[in-house]
Amino acid sequence: MIKFIRIDHRLLHGQVVFSWSKSLQINRILVVNDEAANDEFKKMSLELS
Repeated sequence: MIKFIRIDHRLLHGQVVFSWSKSLQINRILVVNDEAANDEFKKMSLELS
């Protein structure tokens, strides 16, 4: 079930995502971004966040 959708150029911020995921009981977050998909450093940063 999709609980929340956000279209935003900032991708994600740790504190915001933490509070959303806790309050909405989210267990999976998808980041869809062509630039990040083609940049190993950005991919690694997103995986760690």
